[in-house]
Amino acid sequence: MYIIPFFYYDKAIISIDTLKQDSEYRAYLEAAHWDIIVIDEAHNVADRGTSSMRSRLAKLLAKRSDTLIMLSATPHDGRARSFTSLMNILDPTAITDPSDYVAEDFRAKGLVVRRFKKDIRSQAREAFRDRRVHAVPVPPGEAEERAYEALLGVTVAGFENRAGCRDLFVVGLEKALFSSPEACRETIVHRLGKSEQQIAKNPTQQESEALAEEMRSLRNLLTALHAIDRGTDSRYKSLVQAIRHGRPFRWKANDPDDRIVVFTERIATMQWLVDGLAKDLKLQEGQIAKLHGGMSDIDQKEVVESFGNRERKIRLLVCSDVASEGINLHYRCHRLIHYDMPWSLMVFQQRNGRIDRYGQKEIPKIVYLVSVSDNATIRGDQRILEILREKNEQAYRNIGDPSVFMNVHETEAEEKITEEAIARGEDAKEFDVRLTPQSNDADDLMALVLGGVPSEGENGDPLATDKGATPTPRAEDGKEPFSPLSLFPNDLAYIKAGLHYLRRDHPTLNFEVDAASGSIKLDSPGDLQHRYNYFPQEVRPQDWRFELTANKETMARVVGDSRKQERDWPRKHFLWRQSPVVEWLNDRLLATFGRHEAPVMAGVSGLEKDEFVFAFSGVVPNRKSHPLVCVWGAAVFRGGNFEDCTTLETLLLRTGLDRHHVPNTGAEADIRMLQKLLPEAVEWAGICATPSIESTNRSWRPRLRTWTL
Repeated sequence: MYIIPFFYYDKAIISIDTLKQDSEYRAYLEAAHWDIIVIDEAHNVADRGTSSMRSRLAKLLAKRSDTLIMLSATPHDGRARSFTSLMNILDPTAITDPSDYVAEDFRAKGLVVRRFKKDIRSQAREAFRDRRVHAVPVPPGEAEERAYEALLGVTVAGFENRAGCRDLFVVGLEKALFSSPEACRETIVHRLGKSEQQIAKNPTQQESEALAEEMRSLRNLLTALHAIDRGTDSRYKSLVQAIRHGRPFRWKANDPDDRIVVFTERIATMQWLVDGLAKDLKLQEGQIAKLHGGMSDIDQKEVVESFGNRERKIRLLVCSDVASEGINLHYRCHRLIHYDMPWSLMVFQQRNGRIDRYGQKEIPKIVYLVSVSDNATIRGDQRILEILREKNEQAYRNIGDPSVFMNVHETEAEEKITEEAIARGEDAKEFDVRLTPQSNDADDLMALVLGGVPSEGENGDPLATDKGATPTPRAEDGKEPFSPLSLFPNDLAYIKAGLHYLRRDHPTLNFEVDAASGSIKLDSPGDLQHRYNYFPQEVRPQDWRFELTANKETMARVVGDSRKQERDWPRKHFLWRQSPVVEWLNDRLLATFGRHEAPVMAGVSGLEKDEFVFAFSGVVPNRKSHPLVCVWGAAVFRGGNFEDCTTLETLLLRTGLDRHHVPNTGAEADIRMLQKLLPEAVEWAGICATPSIESTNRSWRPRLRTWTL
């Protein structure tokens, strides 16, 4: 049953990484069909050119259901083809050319419904915090202004100088310099190397002179950059001031809950910052870390987990834009600094979204270090970047989606728009006017789907209970009603008793029970390990030692810690009736009863001396083998003759088996007589269970008729 749960249950929640194991599940998936399949975090099934197992699984599931719903907060990763793959899972004919399409290709088919933070804020007030944004003006020093002048003096071989226009390479140099002098130096050195290779190929005299002039201007800029170090770099000094000494942070390095993320575009800038901050802030080893795309997935994951772990040393995390998408940093951090300004609105949103997201407990504080040069040309270019920042805040407050300003859906495309505007020398006011929001028909589409605005409950809260609604019934002691009948006060007591019972025949079974904390530690035997072959590897505990807890508060805390550390699975498992460990125990205990064996009670409190009771359970399954009716009862015999059938509840009232331990009195029973009575007990059990089965059928028929109309 644990292998193919969707054959037994009408509803199932299964991880993608479990189902993607073709050798175990593909044959069953191809034979099954669902009314609805919902894929959460659907961006993980996008095809990014690697034909991943997750993507292949999603395509298979799309063919096995009447309705497919894919949910994602980040469906578009900036790559046209990966987004196309999601659309084509929903409708293979939606987009014919995966690299050339417009929004109308999928919007017109009703494939996308978008909801922004502003749309649900009233329904999840406590889960979102209004961010506080600080734009810190940074006037450049003399050495930096000289570098800007040298930058504008760079000539590019083969570029025709036109009034007010610059070559895109010069714009790229400017972009690097806006990040850091170190990033600009790296770009220049790379360019000089390529120019020397071109000269070695014996170009024409005109080409040679143009290359020589370009190299001279680049070396002139390189000389100006060498005059800038961390002591004279105004933006670096502002960063240190913002972190340690001034507003808005006043950071405390020794406070494990005081952590900051610093974003930069360039790897060279990131390394330059890490080296400088470690020294200037007098950080201990391990208190500052970096995160960038050159790291392996395992190393990136380790850094993110450490940053979210209160016990780890990391206090400052310096990231390149690889960390601006799909990484949760908000569990332990609510402070973020943009060391350089993005040239894409999507990057603004992605960076800020690492800490300003659902579940953030603190007010997100975001700082932009905004350079304000006295050079008119440079100041105009910096003003264009400020307009992007302002547009991003406008989208956050009013629109929800910054892509409406540039009307493209890729980071590279947005950066190209910004670069071309700067290369043309476009006036900042013209750029502002040109970024006119496009109509957002997603809101209209959502209203059409919902059929209007949701009705509000009391005090205008859509989540409040409607007046007159029937509350969930509870017993007088406050517990949930209709709890299953059991001989044990709780699941933990049952598990403990069951494990002790098994250990009588299997003395190597190793476990520890802590009743006070409601937890169990269990060294997994081989047959339990075999069950976990059908689950993702991350579910398996380290060294096959299970830690399970029945305490909901403890489990909630463990899950919270796991999310903060970006772990795949909590270190403890929840002890409940559908846990694979509990199902394994149930099967092992059932197997202790052999064929033609039955539990019999005799000589216990509440029973007469010559009274024997056969306990039984009867199950009526549906065609999926899912139990629809389960009846527990007892066949009572006195002096070798059948007397009556009774319910398990009545039997427990008579004997008190569910309230206290029953000692083994050592009374001897006539085993041969009981063996002769067993067939008759089974027959009477079936007769006694029939009324319950018929009663259940009568109660279900009206509902079945309603559902089948």
